[in-house]
Amino acid sequence: MSVIAIIPAAGIGQRMGAEVPKQYLTLLGKSILEQSVLALLADTRVQQVFIAVQPDDPYFSAQTNLSNHPQVVRVPGGASRAQSVLHGLAAAQALHGPDTLALVHDAARPGLSKKLLTALLDQAQQVPERGVVAAVPAWDTLKQTNKHGQVQTLDRSLVWHAFTPQIFPLQALLDAMMKAERAGVNVTDEASAMEFMGVSPILLEAEQQLRKITCPDDLIMVEALLKAQPQPTENGVEHS
Repeated sequence: MSVIAIIPAAGIGQRMGAEVPKQYLTLLGKSILEQSVLALLADTRVQQVFIAVQPDDPYFSAQTNLSNHPQVVRVPGGASRAQSVLHGLAAAQALHGPDTLALVHDAARPGLSKKLLTALLDQAQQVPERGVVAAVPAWDTLKQTNKHGQVQTLDRSLVWHAFTPQIFPLQALLDAMMKAERAGVNVTDEASAMEFMGVSPILLEAEQQLRKITCPDDLIMVEALLKAQPQPTENGVEHS
């Protein structure tokens, strides 16, 4: 199955408190968005990356490594993350056949390793009807409350934090998100739309470096984690 990627990047990231949207902040010499895109293109199975940005976004065009990249397609972003993903799916559907996997990835998760991406794509191609979601097990003790303020402790061995990438068949995901939207379902990620359709996605454990950059502390943490990873040299030998 062929693979396309979609990155919803139309948000402004208010919690970051920066002068520019967080996806355009610099991380290790490149913008966060560029780091995320290059991580996806590290696997040759990813044919195109559809990036949903606001129509009046002045920053994307300045990212010439992205805006001029032959595998990058700009699409208009929506008022919500789900709408941006829908725009990307619709654009991809017009260009790719039915036997296509759609990989959705957050712009602010630049820490995607090639090892994890390979594992996710392998799994998705083996069991496309279920799809696959990058996730990490919950470590902390988790509490749940109800409207009466009653508290209970959840079994954390059963709880995962959903990350991205999330990979599903393009047409199935497009249909699921459209139906969920019409039904008034709060689609917080692609898996929630597929779950609404009765699909039980496979969870594949991700590294902590894949955490989402939401606030300044996250940027510091992700940068430190990435710096600690071995980096390839020109002759292919890795060094720290």
